[in-house]
Amino acid sequence: TLTRYSKLWPVVGVIGARQTGKTTLLRDLLGIANYVTLDDEDARQDAENSAKIFLSKRNLPLLIDEVQKVPKLFDACKVIVDRQRIPGQFYLTGSTEFSEKVGIGESLTGRIGLLHLFPLTLAEGMEKPIPKFKQIIHLNSANFPNSSHSPDPATSLQFRPEDIARASRTGGMPVPMFLRDPLQQNHYWSGWLDTTLYRDLFRVYGRNYSPDIAMRILSEFAKALREGEWPSLHHFSIDSRKLRKYLVAMETIFLIRRIPAHPQSIGGDVWMLLDSGLAHYLMKGDSGEGAFLSLIRHTVLNELRALLEYSQQRPTLTFYRSAKGSPVDLVCEDEEFALKFIVQGRSAPQGFGWHERAVAGSMKKLNLKRGFLVTPLSNIEIPEVNQIGILPWSYWS
Repeated sequence: TLTRYSKLWPVVGVIGARQTGKTTLLRDLLGIANYVTLDDEDARQDAENSAKIFLSKRNLPLLIDEVQKVPKLFDACKVIVDRQRIPGQFYLTGSTEFSEKVGIGESLTGRIGLLHLFPLTLAEGMEKPIPKFKQIIHLNSANFPNSSHSPDPATSLQFRPEDIARASRTGGMPVPMFLRDPLQQNHYWSGWLDTTLYRDLFRVYGRNYSPDIAMRILSEFAKALREGEWPSLHHFSIDSRKLRKYLVAMETIFLIRRIPAHPQSIGGDVWMLLDSGLAHYLMKGDSGEGAFLSLIRHTVLNELRALLEYSQQRPTLTFYRSAKGSPVDLVCEDEEFALKFIVQGRSAPQGFGWHERAVAGSMKKLNLKRGFLVTPLSNIEIPEVNQIGILPWSYWS
């Protein structure tokens, strides 16, 4: 996708949480040789003094790392690309959303191809082929002629459900994903959070920011996750006005991601964390069923969202809860289906009954064609219209 962008857009941007691998991707894998990082104080001061002179001293194509730290550079890049619109002149990375908040609101509109980099998927981490599912989001029975039996090669699974379960504890961030010692994983996340809360979040939030309040929010986040619940506004004890400001700032630096509530949902939006490894750290390794369900949700949804982003499919995904309080984890009205994650198979005493009723209710209420239980089973069952099928946790891996 980035190679295609570089042949079309004069500016290519990669945004994502700190240490997801943005610079490595552009500098080392795409081979952008001219590189400057604004984490370097001298370079940052040079750019602040005169963004125009800063750029004139460097050859193109140029990779500017953490560009949001000097918003003047967006306008300076605009002047150059408007003078001569040549594809692939600037490559920009940022660990903050490129928005009006950092001065990109108008500067590079129509001039930048922007991609969000997620933590590594399981396939990327294990150096397996990235799934090229034509059916990433198009879940209909025509794509799966043998779905209720052993899947054909086009739909075969690279990983078992237990692989997803194991990966859900390490997450997909490039460093902790490959650390086998839990103590070292905890040490990584402790340092990562220190930098994120004391530096990055402070810069975005502005005046009256308190890292203690930010940590308290994350602790209450973890409490909801331990119970297998989606964190929503009612899970937090902080004044709602202040809380919303913190949540927006956390979204801006990709620490959390909001899943908007469906217009017919009872209750409001819900949030998920950047990565299942971070969730595991904040939950202090809790291995209860609620915590495990939260880890599986984080892992699978990050896999799904990453594949959608990299294939440039951007459907509207929402959270839905009925009047009786039964949640459905994800609704895609563009493709008319709903997903619900569960951590047990048919062998459990209660089977799928309660979960199926929740999905069936959402299908009826929202006029959806299909529903899916995302389960620890390995078989794929794509139903006919108005039915409920099964997808393994590892389906999108």
